[in-house]
Amino acid sequence: MPFPTGENIKYNVRWEMVKAGKASFRVLDFADINGEKAYHFILEIRSNRYVDIFYKIRDRHESFTDLALTRSLLYQKIQSGKDKRDVKVVFDQDKNTPDKNTVEYSNFGNKRDPIKIPENTFDPFSAFYKMRTFDFKAGQN
Repeated sequence: MPFPTGENIKYNVRWEMVKAGKASFRVLDFADINGEKAYHFILEIRSNRYVDIFYKIRDRHESFTDLALTRSLLYQKIQSGKDKRDVKVVFDQDKNTPDKNTVEYSNFGNKRDPIKIPENTFDPFSAFYKMRTFDFKAGQN
């Protein structure tokens, strides 16, 4: 894989010409999700003290995928600010029964009914890491 455990990519976040905060993408040690060994990715976004006066941001996204990086297992998001969220998205994907693949969304523990999903579905955050495994070439579709 093009990303080792322990990788930490840091970004300075700007809004127009103003330094607004920092973001950090990290690859943590493998995790266990329902008995399956999984990649564990984290994105943390934090506004600086000047931006905090207007719109404080302390967001954390966590994504867990299978080791072959073919599907998401779990996605969690804690979002601050005006639209607070504590999201958990549980993926139930089985290659042996792809017609029964589902995902269940909850926010602050309030669950929605599961919905069907296509085989090999990723959450938006883990899709970023999946894209890093592709060998893109100029002019290629």
